Amino acid sequence: LGRTECIDNELNPEFKEKITLIYDPYEEQKLTFKVWDIDDYENDINKADFLGEMFCTLEELVDNPKFSKPLRYEGSDFGTIYIKTEKVNASPQKGGKKGKKR
Repeated sequence: LGRTECIDNELNPEFKEKITLIYDPYEEQKLTFKVWDIDDYENDINKADFLGEMFCTLEELVDNPKFSKPLRYEGSDFGTIYIKTEKVNASPQKGGKKGKKR
């Protein structure tokens, strides 16, 4: 769904990139967050070191505006990922269906 900016030489980066999603409370919306250490100037993900991933649902993020969960790598915790969410006014979707943007 999106990719944040790259931050050089920072063990605890704070990303500024915002990603907007439409929340549907009647559907389970699974999300995966992957963290990579990119050391080359081209920001090529294929040359990066994988640091771990975190799985959650969009509902968890909606219910917890300051969400945190362990970052997992090969079955072990490898730090913590923090995600801050905010509600954004949504416009009606096709067919009159409304959703909440996150």
